[in-house]
Amino acid sequence: MHDVHPRFLTDVLAIGAHPDDVELGCGGLLIQAGRRRLTTAMLVLTDGAAGRSGSAAEREAETRAAADVLRVNHLIMLALPDGRLSGAEEAADRLATAIAGLRPRIIIGHWHDEWHPDHLAAHRLTKEAVYLAQLRAFSPDFPYPGPQHSLYFHLNSRRLANPDLVVDIDDVAEIKRQALSCHRSQAAVIAEYDRLAAAYGSLCNARYGEGFFFERPLRLDSSRILM
Repeated sequence: MHDVHPRFLTDVLAIGAHPDDVELGCGGLLIQAGRRRLTTAMLVLTDGAAGRSGSAAEREAETRAAADVLRVNHLIMLALPDGRLSGAEEAADRLATAIAGLRPRIIIGHWHDEWHPDHLAAHRLTKEAVYLAQLRAFSPDFPYPGPQHSLYFHLNSRRLANPDLVVDIDDVAEIKRQALSCHRSQAAVIAEYDRLAAAYGSLCNARYGEGFFFERPLRLDSSRILM
């Protein structure tokens, strides 16, 4: 019988520990992906309620507004406890279920070299959930093959790491700013965006950039290098 299930249902899934992490780390790339008519998704792990400002309800509303600006096709908010994110079985299962349902071709998440405990936990949790999503328990009818590529962002401008890849986001920088401006309860997010975007942009002769990291070499054919 002909298999009618596609290997992938979503082109790009970005996973953040808190509301605003995805927008800050890879909002520009998501906008550019959408402009290419790729299917995009945002997944927020915690409710963001443990910060100095913004209730869970406020942060959810802000995230939904930002997702509309980014024009992502899917938004999932797991509302796990902010400040207490871990690789607990329930959290891993819920994330694995979401990944298996979206079947993303590319996954973007937090890099392991971060200062925030939730960011570190999000990196470990994402890797565990990607593995679980490929198991029969989470994709019983048609096995999810896992992402073709996994990219990671780093959000600490005061301890900037040297990225493996920088994406020029000059053409969408203002839209990304508008998305981050939706997070009205987070007064410092725009300043952090300016610092990160300028630092990464300087590495590729752009005004604004986004930096990404890989755990293994990215495979490119010579035509991509010589174009």
